[in-house]
Amino acid sequence: MALNQANTKDGSLVLQGDRVILMQDGVEATFEMTPMVDHFKGTKKGTVYLTSLVMAFVPKSGLMKSLTVPFANLKNLEVKQPMFGANYLTGNILAQPNGGFEGKVKFKMVFNNGGAIDMAQGLMKAVKRAHHASQPAPAVNPMPGAYPAPYPGAYPGAYPGAYPAAAPPQPGYQNGACYPPQPGLYQPPTAYPPAQPMQPPPPYVGAAPPTAPPQTAYWDPSNQNVYIPEQSQPTAPPPPYTEKPKTE
Repeated sequence: MALNQANTKDGSLVLQGDRVILMQDGVEATFEMTPMVDHFKGTKKGTVYLTSLVMAFVPKSGLMKSLTVPFANLKNLEVKQPMFGANYLTGNILAQPNGGFEGKVKFKMVFNNGGAIDMAQGLMKAVKRAHHASQPAPAVNPMPGAYPAPYPGAYPGAYPGAYPAAAPPQPGYQNGACYPPQPGLYQPPTAYPPAQPMQPPPPYVGAAPPTAPPQTAYWDPSNQNVYIPEQSQPTAPPPPYTEKPKTE
């Protein structure tokens, strides 16, 4: 709350960096505080402003030229609707450093020209937002089993080697390792020997030796001779001749 620190001109508020949301004139304001400061004595008539930053009251005359209150410094706001008389707004104002006074001030603002309900609703919403913004965000507790800080060797909740419900290793090949076989279970096949290079087949026993391919004979009409290519000599001797006995 700041006393006589806002810019005013001809009984109006001169804004700097904020904007007017609601404005209501014909307001009579009274204040109570201990000890009483001269600026707050008596009933003051003026205009109430609800801006984007503060609530301001600008009297038309007197020692008080302006009274600006940040939303976080407003407490216990209430709107009253009496059966006889105009509606009015009450609450407490907390002093701020270098605001022109100290302590707490209780105020009452009577809206003779109406508008008390709208002003009260707008102020209450602004005060609620300001109080939430001024409170630090609550710390988030880590969930059980999370890793708020590294532990030596493993994260909290970890088990050495495997999970507690892991199945025992089965015989055979597991992740590239071969476990010893267990009786009564299927045994993995043994590894096949490495493939041998292919060798040419052995010669067939009793087969005739290979002969040269036959050559073509031809006849020359000019020489009246027939050309017959020479026959290749056998590489093996012929079998011996045996005379068969004559039968009568």
